[in-house]
Amino acid sequence: MLNWTEIIDSWLEKNRSYQEMRDDVISLFQVALENTSIPEKSWFGFPLTKGRLSIMFGRIYLIGIFDKTIEIIVDVDLNKETGFDTRIVGTSKPSGLNLYWISTDFSNIKKLISNEKIWEHYRIASQKVDNSKSIRSERKDLLTGKFLVKDIFNDQIKKDIEKNVKIQLQLALEKLNKEMLKIIPEKRLAEIEQTLRKDKRIIELLKKSANYKCQFPNCNSEILTKKGINYVEVAHINAVHKGGQSIIGNLIVLCPNHHKEFDYGNLEIIEQSESLLNGVLNGKAFSITHITEN
Repeated sequence: MLNWTEIIDSWLEKNRSYQEMRDDVISLFQVALENTSIPEKSWFGFPLTKGRLSIMFGRIYLIGIFDKTIEIIVDVDLNKETGFDTRIVGTSKPSGLNLYWISTDFSNIKKLISNEKIWEHYRIASQKVDNSKSIRSERKDLLTGKFLVKDIFNDQIKKDIEKNVKIQLQLALEKLNKEMLKIIPEKRLAEIEQTLRKDKRIIELLKKSANYKCQFPNCNSEILTKKGINYVEVAHINAVHKGGQSIIGNLIVLCPNHHKEFDYGNLEIIEQSESLLNGVLNGKAFSITHITEN
């Protein structure tokens, strides 16, 4: 199945007059797809025999490109607030919804994309259409060449969210790592215990960044906790009591077995940096890339 940007590119191949505006068309429909309230009942695409790239719900267009005109559905008349031409959606009158079309040509596409008021009311309108039996009744001929929004866009949203979470985790780790660099542990027991308590935030972030999996190569250890996540530990490569800090490059996420093997086994560190750890553990060579590396 095509993703939503590939659908747009297919449409552009058949409508070459719009190709120079590809980025704007993608931006327009990205905002529209993000604000479509019922993705499991809304359809995106274009029929092969017509040039209308659109999102539909039932038998009504939520947004579409018709020749050189862009039309977007909203729940109130926004003419005075936005300056765009509007007209009532005829099929919404019998049910009392009284929805409106915003109509404009391509010269205003960037203004449409950036107008938060329009998308706020688009989001409401794309929810309200489900209240009308006559509107939500689908016509298969209108859905030819279209795909459910939830199938082509929600997976992309999920990927984007996961990517953003990973970025945020890395930023948090970098910030915390700078703080941990300032903490120089001493050998006295009381000082070591105080340092360990300060480790908690970076340790939890490292576990989360590693998806709660042991970083030792080819380890598939699984100890499921009550919370439904895998139990792992964070080990210091250079021990705290020997002056090792709780910073990226000196911390590694391990299962309990590999943690104990690191502590009590025959460990030889060949190369250690903020991005890489190479060594030999009980006669077995290993190479581990630290969490901040993609």
